Amino acid sequence: VNSVDNGGERLLPIAVLLCAALIFAVGRVSYKKTVNVEITLSDVKVKLKGLVDSGNLLCDPISGCPVILITPSSAEKLLSISDIERIQQGRTEEVDGTLRTRFRTVFAKGATGETMLPCFRADEILIGSRPCRAIIGISANGKFTDGLDCIVPSSPLVPCIHGNATSIVLTILFLNLLY
Repeated sequence: VNSVDNGGERLLPIAVLLCAALIFAVGRVSYKKTVNVEITLSDVKVKLKGLVDSGNLLCDPISGCPVILITPSSAEKLLSISDIERIQQGRTEEVDGTLRTRFRTVFAKGATGETMLPCFRADEILIGSRPCRAIIGISANGKFTDGLDCIVPSSPLVPCIHGNATSIVLTILFLNLLY
């Protein structure tokens, strides 16, 4: 009779379940190509369809927040055309009211070249139903492909989609089992 207690055999089913849960959680982020985005600015809410772009690494240098790019037509639903023109021309001191302090330009370098991108801080950004911390940038392109209204970097999605305690605990447990 072998009296040695082999606890590793009892942990195997738990490790398999944790691996499956982790693969499922990561797979939800990796394969999700479009998201619903809701932006609120001064009591105006706009619902947009966004493309998740892992190559969008644009960040605001002041706050470190990722930048969600929206089309000019989507921006017109949140801001007046005259304010958008003032922002694009760098005349933020002429923007109306309390919105003035929410605007800045961010240097952007991409496939189409370099530009100073007009950006603003929204009151609230929801990706799906979860709040997200990001800056909104107004794209110089008139439209995005496939009827999309915005380009969402994948960096804010992990805390927005999987920022719950369960997924964090599962990840920690999984990593502890490996070592």
